Amino acid sequence: MCRRDRYEKGYRVFLEVGPKPTLVGMGKRYLGQAQWVGSLRQGSSDWEQMLSSLARLYVRGVEVDWAGFDKDCAWRRTSLPTYPFQRERYWVDSLIPNTDVLVTFYRTIVQLAEVNTAVQFPSLRFATLREPVPGFSWIAMYRPEADPSKEAIYRKFYDLALQSNREMARTIYRGLDFSSFSRVLDIGCGHAADLIDLGQAHPHLELHGCNISPDQIEAGRQRIRGLGLDGRISLHYQDSSRDPFPSTYDLVIAFQVIHHIRNKADLFANISRSLRNGGFLVMAETLSNMASPIEHPESTTLFVPQGEWADLLARNHLRIVEAVEASQEIANFLHDPDFEQNFARVTRDLDEVTQKHLHGIHMLGELLKRRLAAYLLFTVTKDESLDVDTIRRINLERLSARVSYETTYSAVEKGPYALPLVPGAASLSGVSETTSTFSNVLRSAEPGQRGQLLDSYLRELVANLLKMPVARVDAEQPLNTLGMDSLLSLELKHKIHAETGVSMPLDELLQGASISHLSHQLAERLDGDGKAVVAENPDWEEGEL
Repeated sequence: MCRRDRYEKGYRVFLEVGPKPTLVGMGKRYLGQAQWVGSLRQGSSDWEQMLSSLARLYVRGVEVDWAGFDKDCAWRRTSLPTYPFQRERYWVDSLIPNTDVLVTFYRTIVQLAEVNTAVQFPSLRFATLREPVPGFSWIAMYRPEADPSKEAIYRKFYDLALQSNREMARTIYRGLDFSSFSRVLDIGCGHAADLIDLGQAHPHLELHGCNISPDQIEAGRQRIRGLGLDGRISLHYQDSSRDPFPSTYDLVIAFQVIHHIRNKADLFANISRSLRNGGFLVMAETLSNMASPIEHPESTTLFVPQGEWADLLARNHLRIVEAVEASQEIANFLHDPDFEQNFARVTRDLDEVTQKHLHGIHMLGELLKRRLAAYLLFTVTKDESLDVDTIRRINLERLSARVSYETTYSAVEKGPYALPLVPGAASLSGVSETTSTFSNVLRSAEPGQRGQLLDSYLRELVANLLKMPVARVDAEQPLNTLGMDSLLSLELKHKIHAETGVSMPLDELLQGASISHLSHQLAERLDGDGKAVVAENPDWEEGEL
């Protein structure tokens, strides 16, 4: 009874001190989600068992008094070999499956950042810029040039990004009463920058961070110790979609990490289990504006569509309170006319994994600019008072009625921010998929007229994408010879689906299809009423970049 009471108060690690693990067995049977550790075990060496238990506690984030651990040991200094070292580093593979790509990238970022344990190192998170800044390059901030004449410029751009980060933090945390919170979790905590900011701003908070990168965790712990916050901030190495979180929380934060987690269903289930009813989840995340996901395997990125977000959250009683769109502001931050030149300089000696990951961030800027993806600041609450279907409809309504970043921050600056209330049934009655004007025209036309309608529609659509007069678009010319690259083809696919409901395979657009060919294919995929025929085997890779 006592152990369950402790578990409900947020305790997740239990140590039994005794000659054999009697209570550990009982605990695992009734509270298997927690970590149960015994100090001694019959049949095992006491010293080996205690070392094993200590290791398990340390992995779970328990602080160890290493000075006390070593005080009874007689250590002696020894000379290192006299030959020169090769200066090569050897790393243990990740203990969490399928994370090697991300771990490699994060390791490189730690090495580039050269973290100082006592001073805030340059923030390399995305920032919200009202407009593109001439000369600014987000990727150049990873490795500033060793040129004294440019030091002032880099400092100016760093200060600009840092100021925008702080503005963005005020917007993300708007309307939240931190005085009512006691414990906060950061998923994908990086170097613990956000946890440190919260710890310094709110001294009463207990803060936990989870990460799959041992390098970032160690760098974060060094900073935490250097700032004297090690008694209040603890970092844990774990897979957030698989491993139980260390405690229960009033607030969970996740910034630019969920698109890297493939098993989003298990992630949100895990979050819901550890979030108290009425608690908040705030996220800065990218979603697909298309009907299908957008995937970039090289950087482990998976942007899922709006409908899937609404459903994933609703199934775990997570209701969207407000969704703020910062797509244009983030696109401005990622805008870099000299990207290829800056990319070549920054990544000249970096591994291929890191190069692909950084190039993927540049592609995100293009997706946001073309409205194929959206960068949203989510405020979500756990709501067990409503059924899943109602929460799903609320989530769809909130995602469809996004608030602009500029409007939101203006309201934040004016004073206390009041988050919107739960919408009434009347405002949800119209939440459904709507059809476009062209779709209605297509459905009302005779089957024999649809080919001409589709041909004219596609010529105009392609002309708009390529920014050329319609008269110059040859319906028989392959689109890839007109200048349709992969991103423009992805945008064309999205617009065709939005207007007609037909999902054209992306490879068909990339492999030289003409407007006449597409018009014929579209007509074949419409039924007698002009509606899209649902394919039996959808192409799950059609959004892959």
